[in-house]
This record gives sequence, structure tokens and C-alpha cells, in this order.
Amino acid sequence: DFVPLEVSFGDGYAQRVRRPVAAQKRTFQIRAERRPASTIADMVAFLDALAGVDGFDFVPVDTGLPVRVRCKSYSVTYSGHTYADLSAEFETLREWP
Repeated sequence: DFVPLEVSFGDGYAQRVRRPVAAQKRTFQIRAERRPASTIADMVAFLDALAGVDGFDFVPVDTGLPVRVRCKSYSVTYSGHTYADLSAEFETLREWP
């Protein structure tokens, strides 16, 4: 979705301008499958510490360039005590200087 800066005047009139940086949010669906349960536990601890608020750098495969994201949600599925899968949704952040 495009996310312009918008001011509404209450009478139905609104003005919009482009944001100065990437005006389009991007989401990433990631999946870590059949990893050692201890590795998934470390990933979960990292995501829990950020609490969906603080961002971190993520490198998408398609561009190879780091972007700042937050984790919107995640889920873990365990296969016994040895292995687990993690699915997560990351969303790009806008960081202003």
C-alpha cells in the first residue's frame, strides 16, 4: 500500500503529498523449516525482545540489500523435541533522521 502524508480538514477536503522516502510498505513472509529447536528458540527470543516495535536489519533474497523491518507476527511448530519450524511476517519500517 502507498502511504502518503495526509491532512484532513473535516469538511471532506484532504491534501496528500508523497513521503520523502519509499512511499510503499513492503512485507516479507519468511519460513525457517526443520531447524534445531534450540536455533528456533534463539530466533523467538530475539523477536520477543523486539516485541514487534523495534526494528532490525533484514536482507531480502531478491535485492540482497538490507532493509529495516519489524516482525508483525510469528508462529512456531515443533516436531518432537529436536526440530521446529518458524513462520513470520516482517514489515518495512520508515525511519526518519
